Amino acid sequence: MRILVQRYSALGDIALLLPVLAALKRDQPAVEIHLVSRPFIKSLLGDLDIHFHAADLNDRHKGFLGLWKLAQSLKREIKPDLVIDAHNVLRSRILNSFFRLMGLPVFRINKERKARKALVRKENKIVQPLKHSSIKYAETLQRAGLQFNFSEKETALYPLKEDDSVSEVPSPTAKFHLGIAPMAKHKAKRYPLAQMEKVLRHFGANKDYHFYLFGGPEEVADLEKLAQASKINYSMIAGKFRFPQEIAIMRKLHLMLAMDSSNMHLAALAGIKIISIWGATHPLAGFSPLGEHEELMVQIPRKDLNCRPCSIFGNKECFRGDYACLTHLAPEKIIAKIEQALNP
Repeated sequence: MRILVQRYSALGDIALLLPVLAALKRDQPAVEIHLVSRPFIKSLLGDLDIHFHAADLNDRHKGFLGLWKLAQSLKREIKPDLVIDAHNVLRSRILNSFFRLMGLPVFRINKERKARKALVRKENKIVQPLKHSSIKYAETLQRAGLQFNFSEKETALYPLKEDDSVSEVPSPTAKFHLGIAPMAKHKAKRYPLAQMEKVLRHFGANKDYHFYLFGGPEEVADLEKLAQASKINYSMIAGKFRFPQEIAIMRKLHLMLAMDSSNMHLAALAGIKIISIWGATHPLAGFSPLGEHEELMVQIPRKDLNCRPCSIFGNKECFRGDYACLTHLAPEKIIAKIEQALNP
């Protein structure tokens, strides 16, 4: 059987989808999986037995006519038996209509949009946990008749071969090797750098700790400033490696300190301890890292700040205007979590 899976963004969501597809492949090795997404996603597949197809949504596959061309080429090249819409946005729904016209069955993820709105609205919130995103992906595949086992509490499945290009990392002779990814796309998910500097300064004079800074190429300058201001021993990883190489490096570390961001999910693929910092978003929304990391999450409890969560993705303005969910989060709490993780 050949299945076509649609998911066009974002990096963190792809990282939550891949272990589900890996579990399907583990339990149903005869299933041929084809993933269509944006070109930059290709390198994230690493050694997974998944066929990749790039969607040029900014040019060749842009607009209604471009999506029709994409649907035609995917049908012709793959000859899928069914289509899984793991995105459920306007673009994928248009493609779904094309695939149905071609006689293909389509199964679409249920994003629980009504429950999401109730969780993050300003008044009369309905605060209850939503299904984990990876479980939603798995249930969509299972509704299509693909039977396999998957749990969001498992260590994420991500086969990865040895890579000589990262064999010397970590190289410093420190006792503890810690990853840190302090950036996030949205302000409502980013711990203030001045407060993060206080966290790192606690470890700055101690040669037992070495930090590895992760992020995008555009964040390198800010990461350098943060590292130098906090006087930590560090290595810059951001902007130097492809995704599988970054995950290979993460696997060698004792833990990752990250925001609710793509690097948190990449660290889950690496199977290491994750200390995650939560602001406007909340694990209840179903985007927590795969595995057992609840005890290492850092956030202001809802009983102390009942406006949380105010956003599913962190892309909304703060209801209060002061981002108290982050600015009131004491650096000492994060320091305590790091020490707890390193000395259980």
